[in-house]
Amino acid sequence: MKGYPISKAVKTFGHNFAFAFLCNVCVISNMVFFLYFNRYLEELGANAAQIGLYMGVLAFGSVVVRPLVGTAIDKYGRKRLIFCGIALMILATIGYFFCRRLNWSILVVRMLHGVGFGCYITGIFTVITDDAPSTRRAKVIGVFGLSGMSTYAALPAVAEYIIAHLGFQVLFALALIFLLIALFFASPLRERGPLGIEFPPNPFLMLLSQADLLIPVGSLFFYCTGVGALLNFIAVYLAPRDISISYFFVASSTAGAIVRLFLGDLADVYGRRRVALPAFAAGCIALFWLGLFENRWELLAGGFLWGTGIGFAVPAVAASVVDRVKPQDRGKGLALFTASFDLGVMAGSFAYGIVAALIGYSQMYLVAASVMLLAVGLAFFSGTGKTNS
Repeated sequence: MKGYPISKAVKTFGHNFAFAFLCNVCVISNMVFFLYFNRYLEELGANAAQIGLYMGVLAFGSVVVRPLVGTAIDKYGRKRLIFCGIALMILATIGYFFCRRLNWSILVVRMLHGVGFGCYITGIFTVITDDAPSTRRAKVIGVFGLSGMSTYAALPAVAEYIIAHLGFQVLFALALIFLLIALFFASPLRERGPLGIEFPPNPFLMLLSQADLLIPVGSLFFYCTGVGALLNFIAVYLAPRDISISYFFVASSTAGAIVRLFLGDLADVYGRRRVALPAFAAGCIALFWLGLFENRWELLAGGFLWGTGIGFAVPAVAASVVDRVKPQDRGKGLALFTASFDLGVMAGSFAYGIVAALIGYSQMYLVAASVMLLAVGLAFFSGTGKTNS
């Protein structure tokens, strides 16, 4: 009887889950540290529009590589893409040590960082969904997402201490160490995806003609324009108020953990659309709140609402995408899902950097919340889709 809970967990989450979870903690730790790269850019003399450009080019690199990644991951395997992605991120992180002026070298490093992350995140998500039973898919994806949420809760305070007392070079060094540890945790991952399968000439592009797939992906894009506004500008937005971003991310991570651990089955039981629709709406309200808050308690409340929304939304949309593609196309489907996420972040970074330069960060968040309403509209028209489990 003692072995039953463990065997049940393995059946639900798969043998790869623990190693993938720890690997993702390390990789996302690297990404969290670079949330503060906007402050480094500010020290170099960048304005809001330039910050948006330099921050957003990472997402651009992540997006442009997805068609190749989507095909390669189903044909050559998940693990190769994971290692390739981490290796490119290591090279990029080393490159940050040499970024001392606002010039093209920062664009190259950020682009390389994004390409590496695009390879990695598609691979690791596909490893997780390969093992997940179709009836618990949203639950598994949601719990796996806690690996990222936990780092957003724990590391901002660490990063701020390092920046204040040791400097950005030490921050870059610690970010590099996390990636080296990630390689260790990626090594035991088992390859379970389809290998050596022949595909049509343009398999990734064929997914773009699948209308029922574009609805959840399109909803995620508009939602993630708000994510781009949040991630790329919150540090510089809160700095003049002498408020740490930890307040927001601890609250959002706490809410996300509650949602994913105790309510993660809702999208599997009641349907993806019924869960995604109010989740998108919660994100809109939270971002609007962020533009108007006046004290730390209100920031905590906004963070909690944001974490609740994204805690439901991302697993529901990811599961919806996997439902709509054939098993042998799962890697391409998740490449499209993660590309939509990053494309939204990129668009938000580029566009809202210009908006912030014109009207300020507070008003920028009000505009971003309004644009996110398009995600609610698309989700409203989303059907159940076809399941290919």
